[in-house]
Amino acid sequence: MKIVGMGDSLMQYNGEDTYPQEGWPQELGSFLKEGVEIRNFAKNGRSSKSFIDEGIYKQALDSLEAGDIAIVSFGHNDEKKEDPTRYLSPSDYEENLVRMGKDIKQKKTNPIFISSLSRLKVEQGRLVPTHGEYPSAMKRAAERLGAPFVPLDEISFREFGKDPEQAKANFMILPPGQYPNYPEGKDDHTHLQQCGAKYVASLIAEQLKKISVCEPLFAGGKES
Repeated sequence: MKIVGMGDSLMQYNGEDTYPQEGWPQELGSFLKEGVEIRNFAKNGRSSKSFIDEGIYKQALDSLEAGDIAIVSFGHNDEKKEDPTRYLSPSDYEENLVRMGKDIKQKKTNPIFISSLSRLKVEQGRLVPTHGEYPSAMKRAAERLGAPFVPLDEISFREFGKDPEQAKANFMILPPGQYPNYPEGKDDHTHLQQCGAKYVASLIAEQLKKISVCEPLFAGGKES
């Protein structure tokens, strides 16, 4: 059994050229039992639409083997009305996810839908939501398919909202001169730095442990 990742920049693997930015799957392996493979096809800037249109989806789908887990997490870029190559209305987004889920199930594999991570948008000292109807659309898609759904938007909003100022340490909010890749610093309230990826991966791992098809991923879990 392996995990195949389909998603956007919150999931994409990052290298030395973008350090300390990471996608949360880079840290997920530390919560899984030894030997579980993560094959991650997530790409920066992709929506569920462009992921399919550019052929990345087919590559990810072709990599699936019976019994695998496919994690699907889009939304950040589907929301972008200014870009017709990526934008989908919430209803079209839902239909796209249903299509993906059906394709994944036809491979005798298990789709798991994970809604978008909360952005760290703060107004008057309080965290405010930014994803609109997209998490609800994903939840409906998962329900239509009978597939597991992890409400990462709600979970991360709750956790980051406890102390938005302290939560900044999870994001690519960097002072000038701290990292060679960002000599002028960075003020990115969407993407995760390494410690944030580790934290988000821990939140997701706790949710995956509750899903029966994921039991073989964890030490002590039943083998499929």
